[in-house]
Amino acid sequence: MTWDADVGLSLKRALMLGVCWSLLTVMTAPVVAARFEKNGTVSKAEQEKMRSTGLPVLVFGAAPLYPRDLASKEARGCVTVQFTIGEDGVPDSFVILDSDPPGRFDQAALQALFHWRFERQARPVPAIQTFKFQMRQGVGTHIQATPAPDCIAPVGTFVAMASEKPGIKVLQYRRPYFPPTLAKSKKSGCVAISFEVTTEGLADNYEVLPPATATEFAKAAIWALNQLRFEKGAGEGRTAAITRFYDLRDDPQTIDCALPKGFTEQVVLPRSEDA
Repeated sequence: MTWDADVGLSLKRALMLGVCWSLLTVMTAPVVAARFEKNGTVSKAEQEKMRSTGLPVLVFGAAPLYPRDLASKEARGCVTVQFTIGEDGVPDSFVILDSDPPGRFDQAALQALFHWRFERQARPVPAIQTFKFQMRQGVGTHIQATPAPDCIAPVGTFVAMASEKPGIKVLQYRRPYFPPTLAKSKKSGCVAISFEVTTEGLADNYEVLPPATATEFAKAAIWALNQLRFEKGAGEGRTAAITRFYDLRDDPQTIDCALPKGFTEQVVLPRSEDA
């Protein structure tokens, strides 16, 4: 397991910090949006939710612990971490994309991700995870949560897929990752790409369709298309996919995404995927 030198030092310091459970409220954004148990287990129902949206399936993932040294300050913040899910399901190559306030909760976020485990993957999967930390106060059963600050929570998702001719069936897919180089700028956008489906059921011969968009978005969309698996022997003709990239604080409906003319046969994405 490897990580950036600065991040590795932060993780080492995290392992030496005292932490407490009762003062933490944690909210997560893709790659994972599950309810966490204290022992780190993820229920079968939560795992199925992840499968149904094309996300890598988390099988063990305890929420971060709130650092004890910040408890008296009622500090709140957020951390967004980029990492790679290996073929063995182990997270690796951690890079902190955003931290507000800088450095306050980095160790807690990294320590948690270090111990997460996913289902085995057919190939390495880029991922981004956002954690929001906030104090909870109260007496008896009354709990008042302080507002958590805004934090980068970028996501990429297929909006629509259609072909020139019927007969295209998707058997497996992955949600696109959000380009880390665009995360800090909170840039959003949409990209349309047409491609051919080979006799082996793979996407090939890509063409990025106008209007022009950020090159990083196109690369992320093509990465996801490379993970697609179609039913073999699909009909001839080209297929087009629309991919939207946005921050979860934004209204995705404000991002104009439309399939180009000529692609009229809808292609349905499956509710589950084969890892």
